[in-house]
Amino acid sequence: MAGASGDLLAAPHILTPILVSIYLCGAYWLFFALAQHKLASVLTAILSLPAWPTLIDAWGLDVPKNMLPRSVFLAFVPWLTLGLIRASQRLLPAVAIFLAIGLLANLHPVSGFGFVQILLLTILLQNKFRLRAFSRCALLGIAAALPVIGFAITYVSGTRVAKADAVPYPILLDMFQYRVAGFFPFARERVSDTLIGVAVPSALAFLGWRLRRRNGALDSRDAWFKWFLVSTVVVSFAGTAVIQVASRVTESKPLIFDQMRALRFVYLPLFALAAYFLAHILKAAQEGTRAWQQRSIIVVITGFVVAASFPNGTHFHRLWNEHVHAKASFGRDSSVKSLGEWIRHHTPVNALIDYDSPLLRLIAQRSLVFCKKDGGILLYSGSERLREWH
Repeated sequence: MAGASGDLLAAPHILTPILVSIYLCGAYWLFFALAQHKLASVLTAILSLPAWPTLIDAWGLDVPKNMLPRSVFLAFVPWLTLGLIRASQRLLPAVAIFLAIGLLANLHPVSGFGFVQILLLTILLQNKFRLRAFSRCALLGIAAALPVIGFAITYVSGTRVAKADAVPYPILLDMFQYRVAGFFPFARERVSDTLIGVAVPSALAFLGWRLRRRNGALDSRDAWFKWFLVSTVVVSFAGTAVIQVASRVTESKPLIFDQMRALRFVYLPLFALAAYFLAHILKAAQEGTRAWQQRSIIVVITGFVVAASFPNGTHFHRLWNEHVHAKASFGRDSSVKSLGEWIRHHTPVNALIDYDSPLLRLIAQRSLVFCKKDGGILLYSGSERLREWH
């Protein structure tokens, strides 16, 4: 696509409507299967679309600004979840879905690995750790691993470093916390951002759960999402703690750095339960009020959902900067594009640019003095090149 258009940024803009359509359609059908209310499902799908923060990652499609592999993976998560719910206890459909997860994991292994862990623990919790549940999880785990086995072998072999060349653990941990901040203790501002972001869907989910429980409408799907929520927290926090303790005790580089990224999936059950609440409110509005009052309530709820879809106002602020003040600052992507094109046409090929932006490197086709993103790649090698980067 870039070669045909001459614009390296063409691909994200072409893929954005495709991914958004895939996600919104999947989210709508997932929420409609649960809430059985069209408008509530549409509103909840919209509510879940933008980026909602977690400690080191986010849920949602923050596109085209962040057209990343994780966005592609996330676009299919509602469809995968809907398939698992409909498959229920049937083994063959579940195996097919886990195979699909494994295929998608080649695009973003971190998301695939976290999602599979959560799903397998959900199955064990829902079945009270019965022996049959373990055998089922083993089969599903193998199904998910098969499509990504090539990557796994390459990754494990590529992270091996001779002891003499390895970066000492204290330095490695310092670099990791600087680049990703995915180990305990977490930065205070990340914790506060996460708590603010999760507040709206958590409140709606709690009200939806209470309504379902009060009306005696809880069923196996509610139990599945409950255990999915518990599994997400356990996999994220307990998994990270185990990896961090083991790495500190052995003073060796952990094989997995990004366990805490699994926390992004906590929003999936929250939005599912939020759909119940919105459906209840909209049904009550339609049944017990006049036409003009119904329309007013629907407008208010719709406005609330749209406003809440921009947590902390960051999206409004970003859109304002990009469309009004973009030309005044090289800090926005649109200006980085202009700067990169200028550098590509007015500097020698071997020029070294002092600017921290992987996007600038892509557009200008020049080497950078430093790029924070490079640390995420070098962390997995743990070699002397990581020390040089730091």
